[in-house]
This record gives sequence, structure tokens and C-alpha cells, in this order.
Amino acid sequence: MKDKKAEPFYSPYVISGDMMYISGQLPIKDGVLKAVEGGIRQQAKQVLKNMYNLLKEEGLTKKNVVMCKAYITDIKYWEDFNEVYAEFFGDHKPARVVIPISPLSFGCNIELEAIAEIK
Repeated sequence: MKDKKAEPFYSPYVISGDMMYISGQLPIKDGVLKAVEGGIRQQAKQVLKNMYNLLKEEGLTKKNVVMCKAYITDIKYWEDFNEVYAEFFGDHKPARVVIPISPLSFGCNIELEAIAEIK
């Protein structure tokens, strides 16, 4: 069976005024509806990469991000997610919330949404 391709019925992001609202990003690659392999750390890296690619479409960087909401399927993933997140953002520290939920689609353990300021 072939992997299904993502055909979202929502906008990956919306620009309103001087803000960019990024819809929930799953740890999928190339639009294939399946979580990347390698566990929570690889999934966290992929959602951050997916977010970053959307920022780049509008000429923005991770420094423009002012808020992130991460949804994880088990609180035990918090520490691994936090390490990947800190490595990605470095000295820049947007406001953030991590919300344990269950389950997510397509075998994903994390979903990330973000708000970025357009300067």
C-alpha cells in the first residue's frame, strides 16, 4: 500500500496584520501522512523544521517566533522535546506551552503550532 499524501483542508499559516499564525505542524516529511522514524527527538526536529520552512516562505526566521504550543502524547517526552527545542531556538526564548494529549494522527507523538511577529 502506498503512503497517503497530505491534502490539508486548512491553511498551513495565515498572515493577519503584522502576525503570522502557523497551523499545527506534524512530524511528517514530504507530505507523507506518516510520522518520521527515530522517536520523539526526530519528530521534534521535524516539526521545528516544518515550522522553520513556513517562516522562510515569508522571509522570517526563528527569531520572529513569539509563541509556541506543543502537544505531546506522553509527558515523558517533555525532557527530550525541551532539549531539541532549546537547541533549535538557542538564546531566543519565545513564550511556550507544552500540553500532554492523546492520541495524534499518523503515529505522531508531537504537534507544534506557532505565532511569529512580522517586523
